[in-house]
Amino acid sequence: MPWRPALQHITYSERSVVRQEMRRLLADGSLKPESAQFFQVPRAAEELYDTANDPYELTNLANDPQHADALVRLRTECDRWQLQGPDAHLLPESILAAEEATVGNRWQILQQPHGQARSARLLHLAKQAASPTTASVETLQAATQDQDAAARWWAVMGLTHQPDPAQFTQTFETAAKDPAAAVRIAAARGLRLAGKSQAAWSLLNRELSDDDTFVQHAAILEINEAGIDAIRFAEPAIRKLGKNEYVGRLAENSLAILNENR
Repeated sequence: MPWRPALQHITYSERSVVRQEMRRLLADGSLKPESAQFFQVPRAAEELYDTANDPYELTNLANDPQHADALVRLRTECDRWQLQGPDAHLLPESILAAEEATVGNRWQILQQPHGQARSARLLHLAKQAASPTTASVETLQAATQDQDAAARWWAVMGLTHQPDPAQFTQTFETAAKDPAAAVRIAAARGLRLAGKSQAAWSLLNRELSDDDTFVQHAAILEINEAGIDAIRFAEPAIRKLGKNEYVGRLAENSLAILNENR
């Protein structure tokens, strides 16, 4: 998910002196590039480091032709490892939690019949979503109609991060009515980036009322990323959120941003 920064907002980290100083320097434009890169989006879809000569992993060599063979070798190994698991976190959390409740635990989800094929399909879509290109549009558009909600989620997220998301407005409007909350929230992100902010905020505001804390978490994360206008729109719903630890922390952050902009 290169559309999220390496250093996302985490309450306990934000309380540290180091993180606060980094935020201060970032805000006034004086944070050195070596550190500022960890707040930037989008991140590179792939990262490759010479850990012998660059132990702090500051110089990404993924696009360096001299290291192409190493990139392919390690990419292949990473794919093998994810598929061998298989990696259940190819599913967004709300879908992961719902399927966990059905099969008993998260490990079992992709151990079901066709689990390997599903894993390979999701990994392929994840890669397409992470590296938006004209070539990936056809694959992602087709996957918005997939029977698998996780596949639809990756597809919508991938279209959201194409160079011109406005061309997929109709797709986002359709996805906003998807039976899976994760897909609807992804559609809201797409609508916002396509210039349909009011429709996006209304959709996210409704998702905050879901009983599933994973849905609430995904919705308020999108609201926070959208900024102050989205937070103002959703303020009443944010104040009604329950005491779930992770949702509560994001709600506190939303209200802190709101107070700073009174």
